[in-house]
Amino acid sequence: DRKLYLGPIHGEYTEIDVRFLHDDDKNPVSHLRKEELGCVAFKAKQEMTKSHIRSGMIITNQPIPFTNEFLGEVEIFSHHHTTLSVGSNVIIHCGALKRPVIIQEITNLMSENQNLVRGGDCNMKIRFSFLRDQDHYVQVGDRFIFREGKCRGSGIVREIYPRLNQD
Repeated sequence: DRKLYLGPIHGEYTEIDVRFLHDDDKNPVSHLRKEELGCVAFKAKQEMTKSHIRSGMIITNQPIPFTNEFLGEVEIFSHHHTTLSVGSNVIIHCGALKRPVIIQEITNLMSENQNLVRGGDCNMKIRFSFLRDQDHYVQVGDRFIFREGKCRGSGIVREIYPRLNQD
């Protein structure tokens, strides 16, 4: 048995005992790296149901802080007439994470605030926050794409903002 942590579940980690771990070819392995596929059989230390498990969760050997806000350097590659502004809701796809976020702030390379971005804009910095005040695991350097209507964009996480009230 190996003790690991699963999260976020209501913004916290749950300690688990790993019973069995294998890769996608059903070969027993001692660990899986980021973006590797496999299967984990585990037993939780506290009451847990299948409904607690959702995409975007992580299993780690030590608790890592979650965030509900991050700064991304983005490029809008859709030449559609859709305009994204502060307060717009978009869907972020970052690894296994697929969640709605809201645009909190938009700045250009000279750190000047802007109110909107349009198709073809690049090197923009956008501060995103997850809707419903949810916590998620995002790392600096992670690549993501986002969409809203016919407007599409991609970016890289440049900074994360840990929750202030996190224990």
